Amino acid sequence: MNKDGIKKNYIYNLTYQILNLILPLVTTPYISKVLGPGNIGIYSYTYSFVSTFVMVGSLGIATYGQREIASVNDDKEEYSHRFWEIQVVKMLSVSLSMLFYLVFALCYKDYRIYFLIQIPYFLAAIFDISWLFQGIEKFKYVALRNICVKLLSLALIFLLVKTKNDLPVYIMLLCISQFTGNITMWMHLRKYVYVSKVAVRDLKKHIKPTFMYFVPTISYQIHSVLDKAMLGVLYQDNAENGYYEQAHKIVNMATMVISSYNIVMRSRMTALFVQKKKKEFEVNFNNSLHFISMLVFPMSFGMAGIAANLVPWFLGIEYGKVTTLLLIFCPMFIIQGLRTCIGYNIITPTGMQSKGNIVQVTSAITNVFLNAMLIPKYGAIGATVASVAAEGVVLIGYLHYTKEYVRLKNVIYVGYKYLAASLVMFFALSVLSNKFDANILDTFGLIMLGGIIYFVVLLLFRDEFFVTKMQQCIDRMLKRTRKQC
Repeated sequence: MNKDGIKKNYIYNLTYQILNLILPLVTTPYISKVLGPGNIGIYSYTYSFVSTFVMVGSLGIATYGQREIASVNDDKEEYSHRFWEIQVVKMLSVSLSMLFYLVFALCYKDYRIYFLIQIPYFLAAIFDISWLFQGIEKFKYVALRNICVKLLSLALIFLLVKTKNDLPVYIMLLCISQFTGNITMWMHLRKYVYVSKVAVRDLKKHIKPTFMYFVPTISYQIHSVLDKAMLGVLYQDNAENGYYEQAHKIVNMATMVISSYNIVMRSRMTALFVQKKKKEFEVNFNNSLHFISMLVFPMSFGMAGIAANLVPWFLGIEYGKVTTLLLIFCPMFIIQGLRTCIGYNIITPTGMQSKGNIVQVTSAITNVFLNAMLIPKYGAIGATVASVAAEGVVLIGYLHYTKEYVRLKNVIYVGYKYLAASLVMFFALSVLSNKFDANILDTFGLIMLGGIIYFVVLLLFRDEFFVTKMQQCIDRMLKRTRKQC
């Protein structure tokens, strides 16, 4: 099979992630003001339960399926057979989870209507085959699908969500658009997958591995969703949940740029490991570590520098507490970036998922314990501290188990110039931010100014990776100019 290159796949994925960054800049201020913190909190609280049931039904198939397909993506007949086996397992497990969810929703009196109208999320999960296209390194279809769905949902939100009473409409738009997007990917299936019969005995071999990859999913769910549920139960303030939801959303918007690269690399690194191309495997990981480090350090310190300027116009004055939450969340960019880099490039491709699961379980326990201790007294601030600490546990654990591939000394060596450049940028933004007003133009002005300062400092430091990539870009531009002439 002709695979799309890493750069091409990353461009497709990055284009979608950039759209993911831009659209919330339009929708979040609008939705925050129209629905208010209380309604945002209700959505955050109810969705935390919905996504938990969907996650349980989906097992670890997103990661497991991508790895299984990537390991044999040169054999169309073999990966076609594996695709249908894994997909049938997923359909059965999500359907079973949906039945349990219906019982839960019907027994829950307070927000029953909000639970019931989110059932399409289960159908979306059943028909989600993005893991197949990721496994065969065809990210174009996933990206184009997501872009179309996002643009359609954007238009419908502005057309149909007008008052605080439109919370059910907003929720329905989100889940139905996701379902519609997943269905559209099936149009491309015949081009890449043969029709294959599936025997019941063939399904059993996939159940145990999917549970192994299910553990990281549980951990992620605890980090991103269960803390919201615990906020609703332990603090019982919808507004507090709304503050946490919006802070978490802003952080996730930025980290999507990081995850889009790591997801692309996971398929390639799996194929290299299976083919025993050790040297190429090491080179690719080293490049990934440099690239991710170059992004996450300025993200962390940049967010600290612009948070106070961003929140008032982006969310509204009533969301002032989000500024504090964002400052606490700042280390998350570095921790999560390095953690996903090691996890997607080393843990999953090399089959060390059992060791990774030990780390994930430890992290999940840490998160629940800290949430239980901190949320009753500190609310959203306590949940934020717990999330950052739990992510730190994952990074430390991954570094411990991947010593054969990742040396802490090398991680520090790769990151110290990016840290130094980010500190220079942060101090400059801290001084200059007082001269900028809290509006969209001034915030983007600060971001652009921070980016310029950061990259100029990297040039002064003569960072080898950055300078090399810059030179390659200049050379390509010059070649294209010569061809046109």
